[in-house]
Amino acid sequence: MNGAQCFQTLPTELVSLVFQELYYSLDALKACSSTCKRWRSIALPLLLTRLCVVDGNLFLRAYQFFVLNAPSTGVSIAQPVREMVIDPHSHSSPLGADVPNVIPIWNNQRCILAFFRAFPRLKVLHCTLSIASLVSSSLPQSSITTLDINGWHYDAPSFTKLFRGGAGTLRSVTLQDIRFPALHGGKAHTFSPLQVSMVALTELTLIRCDDLRFFPTVIQMPNVKTLRMDGCDMPPATSLPPSLEMLVIQRERFQPDTRSDSVGPFSADNVAVICHFTNPVRRNIQQTISRICVSSSIKHLELVLLDNDDNSDTSTPTSPSSSTSADYFPFTRDSVFEDFVINLHKYDALERFVITAEQETDLISSHMKEFQARVPMLWRLGIMDVRVGVSSALDPQRFRYVKSPGGSWVWSRDW
Repeated sequence: MNGAQCFQTLPTELVSLVFQELYYSLDALKACSSTCKRWRSIALPLLLTRLCVVDGNLFLRAYQFFVLNAPSTGVSIAQPVREMVIDPHSHSSPLGADVPNVIPIWNNQRCILAFFRAFPRLKVLHCTLSIASLVSSSLPQSSITTLDINGWHYDAPSFTKLFRGGAGTLRSVTLQDIRFPALHGGKAHTFSPLQVSMVALTELTLIRCDDLRFFPTVIQMPNVKTLRMDGCDMPPATSLPPSLEMLVIQRERFQPDTRSDSVGPFSADNVAVICHFTNPVRRNIQQTISRICVSSSIKHLELVLLDNDDNSDTSTPTSPSSSTSADYFPFTRDSVFEDFVINLHKYDALERFVITAEQETDLISSHMKEFQARVPMLWRLGIMDVRVGVSSALDPQRFRYVKSPGGSWVWSRDW
């Protein structure tokens, strides 16, 4: 029996597990779905778990297929959809041009709600704040538990309404490029005096967010376990529980002279610091940790080194081929950092210190070997681990559908 015949005799459950490994390879899944009827029935639900609607024409077609024609087509096809990207700002032509009057426009709440009701098993939604505010009233009855919001709209009342609607259902929230300037439309931002407690929320990610004025007087997040911050202001610690299970820091931008008594530092058992080769955080690891974390509470500390800048071509390393270990690990140029980690282990709670390099190249492997010679005491204590060519141990990076600097949507391991 050859390999193809053997594969055909495998139980459907095992074939499904194999196909799940191709989850982010659409071309491979399409090829599998075209092979035979059996494979098509297994691969098709995987192909339809994600729906990306990033321009006006796609939305018009999707609305007509899933809503207007639902009795004949949309009901069964929409069942597998678990994740959706919907972005009205990506369309290049006027929405609704040369289409029947029954086709909706983006700001029509009735039509948007009808569209989302067509997906009863939708779990993850990536959208703008303007779209999210339209569906906020339906969140308590919705299956959506993960919300990823990109900033385009700064209407404070709508923002508060959104969080109030998802207070009991949203488990994970990502805010990206959300900014509340001092004035909006010539007027100061005003928030509802009624406090919102997001009791279901366990995971919060903040990416390039500034001046989040809803912290802490309006939004409380008492059950958050994981906080990720990437190039943004720190939220006041009074909005979050006193102790976190996971704190992930990337491109830390917080200045110590601007911190008030209500802002951090955070107490967390597990701390991961993620930085690119050109990132200033890499030169100031100790200062970053000391500013943002209660050092005595850290049990597991990980430094994740990304060799590529997130705005550059991922195929081109940013570190020069002539760089040395001192360039790759600038925080080890003296013994201060090693002493810092040793003290965390001797006098505080630190049990493990991990260095992770996501890329595996001859240059990086050479740097890692040289690094080991720079921190001999950490090796002797047996608390250090060096990992190459793998994702973060504390916070394994997941594929997400993200908007690139050029405006297109792509799968990425970034947050």
